[in-house]
Amino acid sequence: MKTSFLEQLNGNFSGILRWHQLDALWQRIETSGEAWYIYQVGDVLPTSPLTGDQLKDAIGGLNQLLREEHEHDFCGIVYVNDLKNTTFIKVYDPSNLGSSCGCGGKKYLPRWVISQIKPETIEDNTPLPNNRKKWWKKLF
Repeated sequence: MKTSFLEQLNGNFSGILRWHQLDALWQRIETSGEAWYIYQVGDVLPTSPLTGDQLKDAIGGLNQLLREEHEHDFCGIVYVNDLKNTTFIKVYDPSNLGSSCGCGGKKYLPRWVISQIKPETIEDNTPLPNNRKKWWKKLF
């Protein structure tokens, strides 16, 4: 049974804890031959999915940002719905991590969602920082 975008967003996820695991995930996504939507939460919904070089460039830009701004020897800010057959990925912003589990009283949303199904608007009251807007526009 197919579930909606928002049902998947709120489903169960596994964390990508190590950088080499993230490398393997990106490699699987880039070579999957599948079309992927990349949505920056708080921005305009994408109208079409990415494939080929467009997908590779977008993943490369996101990967670079994560490695430059998340200065740890572990990843821990990327989550997937299925480690082997990934169709939905949540990526948290290294500059606004908070508590993704919501145990601090506020649930932090991912900054980016990568999925094989068309995204729906995610209501987020957190303003999208200007540096993220500029980075996103330059990426696309």
